[in-house]
Amino acid sequence: KGIIKDSGIHKRIVEGIIHFSLTHLPNASLIGQMSSPIKGTDGNQEFLLGLKKF
Repeated sequence: KGIIKDSGIHKRIVEGIIHFSLTHLPNASLIGQMSSPIKGTDGNQEFLLGLKKF
């Protein structure tokens, strides 16, 4: 609960979501990832992933 501000934790979570997505979505490929340029009012940071199914 709460906002995660540790960049190491952010990295592990994003990598875990990428791994899960590529493992469970047949023929999917990661085409990009980035931090959202829009932050929440409390400093919440979102992340965007682009996946393409071939």
